[in-house]
Amino acid sequence: MKNNLEKIAIQQLYSNKKINRQFISTEYNKEILLENYLNLLLQEKITDLHFLAYKDFSLVSYRFNTSLIEFDKISKKTYENILTKIQILSGIDIINDRDPSDGSFTFYNHRFRVSLIKNINGINCVIRKLKDISDLIKENLNYPEIFISYVEKIKLLKNGLVLFSGPTGSGKSTALAYILINLLKDSQKKIITIENPLEYNIPGAQQIEIKDDSEKTSILKNILRHDPDILMTGEIRTEEMAKLTIEAAMTGHLVFSTIHSNNVFNVINRLTEKGIALNDILDSVKIIFNQNFVRLLCDCYIDENNKGCQKCHYTGYKSIKPIFEILEINEFIKEFFRGDDISKIKNTTFYTSYESELNNLLVKGLISQKEFKSYMNTN
Repeated sequence: MKNNLEKIAIQQLYSNKKINRQFISTEYNKEILLENYLNLLLQEKITDLHFLAYKDFSLVSYRFNTSLIEFDKISKKTYENILTKIQILSGIDIINDRDPSDGSFTFYNHRFRVSLIKNINGINCVIRKLKDISDLIKENLNYPEIFISYVEKIKLLKNGLVLFSGPTGSGKSTALAYILINLLKDSQKKIITIENPLEYNIPGAQQIEIKDDSEKTSILKNILRHDPDILMTGEIRTEEMAKLTIEAAMTGHLVFSTIHSNNVFNVINRLTEKGIALNDILDSVKIIFNQNFVRLLCDCYIDENNKGCQKCHYTGYKSIKPIFEILEINEFIKEFFRGDDISKIKNTTFYTSYESELNNLLVKGLISQKEFKSYMNTN
C-alpha cells in the first residue's frame, strides 16, 4: 500500500501545475500522508514544502527552482493532524502556538528544518530539505568562475571579515559551507561556527547551534578565548553583534558573516547604521558578496509563452544558477570610499556586477530576456 501511495503522489506531482482537488487524504491514509509529502520533498530540485492555513482547508505547495507550485488541498482536520506530527518530530511546543517556532528532524537519513508561524486561520508551516555535506562536496553547485577564483583568494586571507548579503533562500549558507570545506581541506585551521539553525554538519569544524539570537552575542564574547583561526557568526542583526564581529576581524581572526542588503555598496551603509565607523569597516572588511539565483531555461523553451514540460514541472525552467555581485576592498578601493567617489568603483577590476554574468548567460541562450530584465531592473 505504501509504495502504491508514493507512486500516486509522484504521478500527482507531475500531472498539473495547479491542484484543485483532494490528494489521497482519506481517514485511512492520514497516518502516511506526511510521509508521502516528505518523499516528494526528496525529489531533485524541490527544496521546500509550504502548508498555508485557510479557514476550512490548507494548501500544500512545493518550491521548485525558486517557483512556488500549488500541489495539494487538504481538509483543516487532516492538516491539524499532520501539523501535530511535524511539531512532535521537530521538538516544537504544541501548547504554545502563538509565537513563531523553529525546529528540525531527520527522515530516512535526511535532515529537514521546520518553521511555524500563526495567521488568523491557523498555523503556516514551511519544511526545508537540508543538504548533507557529502552532497555539497559531490554536487556541481554551478558556481561561476569568478566566485571560484575568490574562494582561492579567501584561502590566502589570515584575518578580516568576509560578508555575504542577498535575499532569503539565495544560497548564502551553502556558499559559506562550500568555502569552509575548502578552507579545512587545504589547511589545519580551528573553525568555530555559531548558527541558528544549523544548516550543515561540517566535519572538522566546531559548530554551535543556538535557539535564540540573544545567545549569539554572549557566545561570541567568550568564543575568542577558545583561540579560533576562523569564525562564522551568522547574520549581523544588532549593533552589538556588528561591533563584536568587527572586533573579531580586527584582532587576527578570519570571520564570515551575513547581513541583509540588496547590493554590496549598501552593506557598508548597513554597518555604519549599526554604529560602526567607516574606517573600521574599511580596515576589517575584505570581500563583500551579494548573492542571488537566476533560472536556467529548460530544453523545451520556445518563447515567453512557453508552458513547460513534465521535466521542468511545467515552469519552463530546468535549474537555477548562483550569480554574484562582488566587491573586494583593498587600499585602492578604500580611497574611493574616503573620497566619496563610490560610483567610480564600478569601473575598477575589483568590482564584479551581476550584469556581466547575466549578459554571458543571455548570449548563450541559457536565460530568457524576461529573466535578464527582471534582474537588471532590480539591481
